[in-house]
Amino acid sequence: MTGDIVVNIVGELASVERYISPGWTLEQIKARIETITGVPPASQMLTVRDPHGHSRRSLESFGPSTTVAAMGITEKSQIDVSDTRPRDRRLDFNGEVEKYEMPLSDYEKRSDSVLEWKRQNRLGRFQEAPLQTPTHEEIEEECSLTVGKDCWVKLANGTKKAQIAYVGSVEGIPAGTWVGLRLHEALGKNDGSVKGKRYFDAEANHGVFVRPSAVTEIDDNDDLEEL
Repeated sequence: MTGDIVVNIVGELASVERYISPGWTLEQIKARIETITGVPPASQMLTVRDPHGHSRRSLESFGPSTTVAAMGITEKSQIDVSDTRPRDRRLDFNGEVEKYEMPLSDYEKRSDSVLEWKRQNRLGRFQEAPLQTPTHEEIEEECSLTVGKDCWVKLANGTKKAQIAYVGSVEGIPAGTWVGLRLHEALGKNDGSVKGKRYFDAEANHGVFVRPSAVTEIDDNDDLEEL
């Protein structure tokens, strides 16, 4: 660009080098600066420094038709741009453009949105909740058996009377719900513990763990005798 000079334009959000013509007017300079900094010409306060960063002087005393050469702007000069608008009025197009907010119902229908990406990748509120181990109370309610109640239990050597001592999972044996029983006879396999972990107290060989389907709870008014 024959005859043009390079200047450094420095704003609050940008610092760039640009070619300008010595014949440009102050009005043209401000219009160019708006495209770089976003500051409207009416809100620009310009000062210029020499190529060494010294001799700072204001350009506000010059008229809009004053040329670059007449203002003493030379090769490698620095033009500092200050925004005179209040901070809450900056970068909002002076409030003249109404902001558009897409209705949520329309946004949820878009296939190129962040929301859709999260839905496809099961992130955020679309993430599947991890399976939670039910509490003993939940398991007890699920199988309708109550700890402390007497019951009938089907064992290999017949149906026996026992007391429900535990309902829940047991480490070291197949997963699922187990019912720990305190037998009245030494027909069990443990004392209420399995592989060193205790689930209830019972005498030796008076404890046993069975599935809920093998247990029938005795009603308080039931006077059935042991079969």
